[in-house]
Amino acid sequence: EVLFLFNRPRINSNNGWNAGGLSVRVKKPLRKIEVVFSGKVLHLKKPIQMLRPKQVYNAAKKGIDVTKQRISLRLVYEACGPVWGGSADNYWETLPKQERVRAKAKSTNNFARNHYEQHMHVYGELNVEGETFEIDGNAVRDHSWGPRYWQATKSYRFLVGNFGDDIGF
Repeated sequence: EVLFLFNRPRINSNNGWNAGGLSVRVKKPLRKIEVVFSGKVLHLKKPIQMLRPKQVYNAAKKGIDVTKQRISLRLVYEACGPVWGGSADNYWETLPKQERVRAKAKSTNNFARNHYEQHMHVYGELNVEGETFEIDGNAVRDHSWGPRYWQATKSYRFLVGNFGDDIGF
């Protein structure tokens, strides 16, 4: 079963990560983040329905294999490893102009130049229509900023392995 929501909520300012019932709060930069959501989502009884999201919404209107449910979610992410990655753009800005031009021309990283990742421990709870589920596990924080040029890569594979707080790739 899957809980699903797609929305383009109205955003009135860029003073924080708050939109459509979702809030991301940085408690301690690069160390601790809290994610909170409260609202209605679609409950899919057949996950394969995700192959055609438009049909999911049509099924929800008719009440066929899809129902709306109220949920609340609170997750806390705490770093259990260092941040790795960085910003090519920020680095290039530190170079003299001629060297910057050469460095940009020589670079083959046009896909995600500004990107970092970090192993995290995540805990919290999900409440679905009054039933609470405890969450306690590991995750990877994956953060990019600036343009991402999808046409600059011939293929893309991403594999994450977490084996507790001490071991991951």
